[in-house]
Amino acid sequence: MRSMKEQLSSMGEKLIANIGETSIKITEQALGKCIILGLYEPKIPMEVLKETMNTKE
Repeated sequence: MRSMKEQLSSMGEKLIANIGETSIKITEQALGKCIILGLYEPKIPMEVLKETMNTKE
C-alpha cells in the first residue's frame, strides 16, 4: 500500500499535467482563430475606396 503522502503527490502531478494539457489546447485554438482572422482581408468596393480617397484630399 502506498502512503497517503505518495497518493496525494501522485494526484497533484496528474492534476498539474491535466491543467497543462488543457492550457496548451486552449492556446492552440486561440492561436488558430487569430491566424484565421489575420488572414481574412475583406474586399473594399472600388467606389468606397475612391470616395475615401477623395474626401481625404
